[in-house]
Amino acid sequence: MMEPISVTLTKAGLAAIVDDNAPVLGPAVIAQLALTNTPFTATSAMTSIPGEFKRIAVHGEVSGDDVLHVVGIDDSADVYEYRGFGIFFADGTLFAAYGQADPIAGKASSSVTYVPIDVQLAQGQTANIAFASANFLNPPATTTRQGVAELATLTEAKAGTDTSRVLTPSAAKGALLTWLQALDPAELLELIKLADGAGSGLDGDTLDGLSSGYFWPAALAGNAGSNENGHWLRHSNGMIEQWGSMTAGETNSPGASTFPRPFSDTASVNLQVTARSPNNAATNGNKVGGNVVSNTQFSVFSDDGDVGVFWRAIGLEG
Repeated sequence: MMEPISVTLTKAGLAAIVDDNAPVLGPAVIAQLALTNTPFTATSAMTSIPGEFKRIAVHGEVSGDDVLHVVGIDDSADVYEYRGFGIFFADGTLFAAYGQADPIAGKASSSVTYVPIDVQLAQGQTANIAFASANFLNPPATTTRQGVAELATLTEAKAGTDTSRVLTPSAAKGALLTWLQALDPAELLELIKLADGAGSGLDGDTLDGLSSGYFWPAALAGNAGSNENGHWLRHSNGMIEQWGSMTAGETNSPGASTFPRPFSDTASVNLQVTARSPNNAATNGNKVGGNVVSNTQFSVFSDDGDVGVFWRAIGLEG
């Protein structure tokens, strides 16, 4: 925190607010702050400050206890350092001054300089002082500078055209929901695909590394079907699953049946046959089974009369 500094009130400045023959004069209006980079020692006889290079507008108020709160603000693109300043009344009278050998502060082109000064006066003297501006103005916020910004209303956020107001989380949520609801479903789907389509690398289109085409019943076009021999489902790992139903018998089982689609070989094929319902009249345990005849054909059998069976085979697709 900056150490307090002692400003020097000038004789001309005091004469504007105090008279030997009357308690007070005024009001005197504080209007400007002059800056200099020339080192100097302030005296009460001064009427100007040496090396003055800039004057900036002043805002302020009487903050109580006979204290003047003065703030000079410069939001220009100027670049400088300053070692002293002078407070001027609107009529050009130098009211107070301060100077030192080292720089007090500096300003970059993109920054805003604030020069806050508190001046302690004798009892009753602040009643004779006014300010040209009582507004403590901050510069507007931009994309390159901090400053004051107005919060956008929900209506302004929904419009989506304002370039100066800022969004609160509530307004942002309301605006986003409105924009999404206004989209045509097909248009929304296309936007989602752009953000995370297949192969985007974001893995939003996969589950445990598997694309949606792996899971039933998604993406079945060309990967599932049926014919007079039964049904089939192709898996993304190269396996094909096939199933159907028929009647198996001891003496009149059908000859070799044809798979709906060929397998690549017989070694990879696993064939399972189960009875559709129990045969309560069976004497040999109602045993059913099957055999892989070739990569395109199989057979089923029963040890106890004619039995309706389900069959299922899985293996590498031919």
